[in-house]
Amino acid sequence: GLGVLVVGFLVWALFFAAQATIAITARTNVVNISKTLQLKSDATLDINQAVLPVVTKQVKKTVSVDFAATGKKEIGEKATGTVKLSRQSMSTTAVPAGTTLTSSGGIAFTTDTAVTIPASTIGGSCFPTACPGTVNVGVTAVNRGTASNGVSGSLSGAPSGGTASLTEATAGGTDKTATVVSADDITKATEQLKSQDSNNVRDELAKQFDSDVIAINEAYIVDAGTPTSTPAVDQEATAAKLSVETTYTLLGIKRADLKAVYDNYLATQLKGDSSQKVYASGDETTQFSTFQKLADGSFSVRAIATAQVGPNIDSGKIAADSKGKMIGEVQQSVKSIQGVDNVNVS
Repeated sequence: GLGVLVVGFLVWALFFAAQATIAITARTNVVNISKTLQLKSDATLDINQAVLPVVTKQVKKTVSVDFAATGKKEIGEKATGTVKLSRQSMSTTAVPAGTTLTSSGGIAFTTDTAVTIPASTIGGSCFPTACPGTVNVGVTAVNRGTASNGVSGSLSGAPSGGTASLTEATAGGTDKTATVVSADDITKATEQLKSQDSNNVRDELAKQFDSDVIAINEAYIVDAGTPTSTPAVDQEATAAKLSVETTYTLLGIKRADLKAVYDNYLATQLKGDSSQKVYASGDETTQFSTFQKLADGSFSVRAIATAQVGPNIDSGKIAADSKGKMIGEVQQSVKSIQGVDNVNVS
C-alpha cells in the first residue's frame, strides 16, 4: 500500500503539479506626449485630428456680496421762483416746459410748464408803440441747494427777441447730503464677487462625472450675468447687497477617448516595431493647460503626458517555450529579448 502511495505521489508531482514561475524585469522607455485636443459637443472621436467629444456638467447659482455705500448725493430742495416772459411780436410765441433760463451768475432754472407769450397789443396806452406780450411762468432751479436762493433780475435763454426776468428773488433751496449707492461701489463689489473662491463649486461638478471621465480642472468656466444692486444706484443707503446669477461649467473627456488618441500617437512613434509595445499610454499622468474657447464654440486644451514603452513580451509563448527546459536555458532565452534586464525562475 505504501508503495502505491509513493508511486501515485511521484506521478502527481512530476506530471500534474510541476510548475515554474518566471519573473521578468523589463526596461521601459519614456515617451513624452504633448497634444492640443479639440473638444466638441456631439463630436465623433477622431484620433488623427485629436478631436474628442466633450462631457459637460453645469450648474447655476445666485451669489452675492454685501458692501458699504460710499456715494454722496445732494437731496436738498430746489429753489423756485416766477419769471415774466416778454416779447414784441405780432404773433404768439410758444415756450415749452423745461426751457432753461440762466442768471448772470450762472444759476440755471427750467420752466415748470409750457406757456404761450401773447402777441403784442396795439391801441389805447399801447399806441403808437405796441406793448409787448407777457406771461408769467414758474421756474425751478436745476441744482439743489441754497446756492440757487436769492437770484433776481434778468435771465438769459428767452425766445429770440424776448426777455425773461424774475418777478421776485428765488427761494426754497436747502442743502442736504445723503449717502447713496454709487457706480464705483458697484464696480468694487463686482470685483469682490469675481474674487470669491468658486473651487468648491468646481469640485461639486467634478464629482458628478462618471468614473470613466477625466474632469479637466483647467476647463472650468465661470459666466456671471448682470449684477443687481439692492438698493439700486443713486438710492439712499449705508449698506447694500450685490447679487448675480452665475453659471458654472466644467468640461471633461472620456478616458478611453484620450487613451485612443495617445495610443495612435505612440503607434506612429514605434513605426511598426513589433518588438516594442505600450505599457502605459499616459492617460493616468495627463496634465492640462492653455484652455481656450474657439470661435466656432468648441474648445481647445493642451494635454501633456508621459507614456511608457518597452519590449513586447509574449508571456504565453515564453511559458510554452520554457516547458522541459533547464532554468539556465529559460533565462538565456528570455534575456535575448530586447529590453529585458533580468529573468528569475523559481
